[in-house]
This record gives sequence, structure tokens and C-alpha cells, in this order.
Amino acid sequence: MTPQSAEHFRLTVLNPAGRDPEQKFHKLPAPGEGAHPPINFHGFAACTLGAFHYNPSRAVAEHTPILLLLRSDFADGCIATTPEAAEIYKCARGKHDAATVAFIPTPYPIEDRRWNLSLPATEQSGIFVGTREWDVPSRNHFAALLVARQLCETTGEPVTLVNLDGYKARRLLDELKFPEGKICAMWRSIRSFWNSTEAMCQARLQATLSSPGSSASEATALSNELRFRKLAAKAAQLTKSLQ
Repeated sequence: MTPQSAEHFRLTVLNPAGRDPEQKFHKLPAPGEGAHPPINFHGFAACTLGAFHYNPSRAVAEHTPILLLLRSDFADGCIATTPEAAEIYKCARGKHDAATVAFIPTPYPIEDRRWNLSLPATEQSGIFVGTREWDVPSRNHFAALLVARQLCETTGEPVTLVNLDGYKARRLLDELKFPEGKICAMWRSIRSFWNSTEAMCQARLQATLSSPGSSASEATALSNELRFRKLAAKAAQLTKSLQ
């Protein structure tokens, strides 16, 4: 493998035995296209026009640097998606050069007009709850809903949330007794990512109490740090330091 400039850098993301299908990002897909939107760890492949694989031999056949998704055994180097995780990785790899650990937040294609759903503040309305899992403690979903209910009662703004747990979650929501007609639950059957992103951008307030690094906290952190081109350059720099 020869060194690549940031302009021509391509990255293959490998999630061994993962459930997401193989996907090549030779161009940035439009909203609703492709098996998976170009976000989270797929975003690392998309921002470099690379590929996402679950089969190791197919990933190696790409002949590009590989970002290997692991839960342990941190291999040659680490990409941490939160500053806190970067510090943990550095401590766990005390005998290695600190430069082999890089903080690179998962990218979002916000510089592409098709993916920029932002609205002027004067056109925004409502409250969007950026958490969803009831049974994941770090999401603090119940606490976020309590905050959203209080904001709804105070401001009169409607509340939108994503419900992936069906009627069981619907019953739990009913028990929270939001003001009549003020809550909208988006269900699994709709285009979940696209519609929830639209709702988030249209909302005046976003309520999330998730721990750093969760999808919900990332979704409300769209900033210059998440731009595709900037992160592609940082990934290329990390790869060069490992060669």
C-alpha cells in the first residue's frame, strides 16, 4: 500500500461479521439512496469515497487503508469518535506513540446541499427528542422525555420523537401524560433516519441527555468539525503516521 494524499485518500471500513451489507461510496448518495446513509461509521467510508464491508477478504481486496471496527484489541492505531474515548485509548496503549490515537468525530455530509436540512431560526418550531432506547441507561431517554414534557407544558411547543419499540413504548408515553395533541411519535415503518433528521432540523429545541459519543449526542453536534473533507484529511494524516 503506497501513501496517499488527502485528495486521493480512500478508506475501507470493516465491521467483521456485521449485519450491514457491503456498500461502495464511489459518489455521495442522495437522501434515500443506498443501503445505509453516509453517517456514523459509514460516514468514514463515504467521506473518502471508499467502501464499507463485513467480509475481511473483500475489504483487503480494496487495496486501501482499513478502519477496523473492534470492541477490544486496538490493533495498529485507533480512531476515537469522542475526546473521552481518545483519552481511554491512549491510556490503554501506554507503550505506543500517542500520535497513533486520533479524535475524529463521525462525519456528516452537511456541506452537500441535498443533506443540509437546516432552516432559519424564524421557521423552526417544536421540540425534538434526540434519544430513543428505553433500555440503554447511557441514553437517558426517560429523563429526556421528562425534560421535553416540562418544556412542552411551559412553551406550548409540540414534541417529536422516534419510537422503535412499538406499542409498548406507546403505552409508556401515554403514562407520561404529555399535553393533549402535543406529541408525535415517528415509527419504524417510515424512513426513520431521513424523517427524523428533517424533524430535528425543523425543531426549535432539541432535547438529549445521552452520554457523549452516542448517536443522539452526535446528531445534535453538527458543526464544522463534522465536515467530510476535513475529516478525510485527518484520517489520511493518521494513516500516514502509521506507515
